Amino acid sequence: MISLVGTIEQYNPKTGNFEEYKERMEQYFLCNDVPDDRKVPLFLTLIGGQTYSILKDLSAPTSPANLSYKEMVDKLSQHFSPVRITIAERYKFHSANQNEAESVGEFIVRIRNLASTCSFGTFWDDACRDKLVCGLRRKDIQKKLLSTKSLTFEMACTDALAMELAEQQAKSMDHGFVNKFNQKSRDTTRNKYQSSGSSSGSSSQSRIKHQSQPSQSQATSKSCFRCGRFHNPVNCPAVNWECYACKRKGHTSTVCRNKTYGAKAIEENSTEEVQSEEELLSGDLYPLAHVQELHKVECPCITTLLVEGKSMKFEIDTGACKTIIPVSIFDTKFKDLKLRKAGYRLNVVTGQEVTALGEIQVNVVFKKKMLLLPITVINSEKNFIPLLGRNWLDVLWPEWQRKFCVVNQVKCDKSTLATRGSYETLIKKRFEKVFDGNLLSCINDVCVSLILKVSQPIFRKAYSMPYALKPKVEAKLKAMVSTGILERVEFSNWASPIVVVPKKDGEF
Repeated sequence: MISLVGTIEQYNPKTGNFEEYKERMEQYFLCNDVPDDRKVPLFLTLIGGQTYSILKDLSAPTSPANLSYKEMVDKLSQHFSPVRITIAERYKFHSANQNEAESVGEFIVRIRNLASTCSFGTFWDDACRDKLVCGLRRKDIQKKLLSTKSLTFEMACTDALAMELAEQQAKSMDHGFVNKFNQKSRDTTRNKYQSSGSSSGSSSQSRIKHQSQPSQSQATSKSCFRCGRFHNPVNCPAVNWECYACKRKGHTSTVCRNKTYGAKAIEENSTEEVQSEEELLSGDLYPLAHVQELHKVECPCITTLLVEGKSMKFEIDTGACKTIIPVSIFDTKFKDLKLRKAGYRLNVVTGQEVTALGEIQVNVVFKKKMLLLPITVINSEKNFIPLLGRNWLDVLWPEWQRKFCVVNQVKCDKSTLATRGSYETLIKKRFEKVFDGNLLSCINDVCVSLILKVSQPIFRKAYSMPYALKPKVEAKLKAMVSTGILERVEFSNWASPIVVVPKKDGEF
């Protein structure tokens, strides 16, 4: 009886690489001094039942036990590792670029893996070097490598890894860099507005002084998070303005933190101060670094499904086109399933691309039915509840979209709607107040009184208007005065200019 040294697992056809398994098997035989006449029975014993069944089908009508070791390995190699097309493999090699969440070391390993099937021969080192330099995401590393003479692949790997490591160590030693930069930008902005405000008139100075007396120390120490200027955010006029970047009210696009390029620059140290201020003054603003705070308002919709015989919780997300799980769940629950390449790209609502590692096919039990559905595996550093997207919703609940398309209809007899005139008469009779022509009456018996909270009057200069539009605008204003919508006054402490916008019918 042979006493074997070490162990080797059974081959998994779904996730394993047979060429690597074959190399490990040969080393296993070498360590245990297995003679040639014992390689066949030992190999058939170690590969497992699933691989043995495949080998039996490949060698039919001959039994696998009657084959030599080389014949068995060749048949399995041709089945699991067919000859690849060189031009297709080189296309994948030259199309590879460093992903956003991929380190330089991981990118180098991926380059070596892709180059192993390209048949570069003696050109292998130059091809890998060129791909590394061209595919790097950081431009500073690219410039360093491009300026190096007689650069080899090993030299490029060493320099790129060293520069990445140096940046990581520099960040770990300087935690307060973000706060220092923000303080400097605040001081610069404060000086700009203070210098520009010094030339204003005495009336504007007195108005600003009157508004800022309750919190003078606060206005001079912090910039307003709504507009960027230095005053109390409580009195900021931007509270009712709409941002051009995110279309939300309460701030301007200058200080908007919901922009795509701003999402990468937000750090916890730089948002702690603004977070406490916004929680007190604004309920509709939130930083991108704390998107999960929205869950405090409304709990997510969670459902439990049986996936591959395991109970899993999913958060129903009608905004997700695919059902996704993080790579951590894939490693713990679905490692034995084959990960296929995803033929699509995923982006979050801010436009940032999400790295899709691949797609797996899973068996889902729903209403006593077995369904084969796809799951997209993404590269995420943080764990989250798997999202059940629209591709699963369309299969599990086909009628889900109709729930959002319910329209209130007026119940009428067919005889009543025989002609268009009778239909219009019915609508006008049911909603008399809408069509009576009285613009001063309340449609829903609700009156609104507007009360100005600011005691200091504000008077704005009127906008200039083209001469061709003046007659139409004056006629419209006279008509509104005659109907009682507007009231003409000779003098007012308050004034705000109107913005003339033409309608589709040419009126204003």
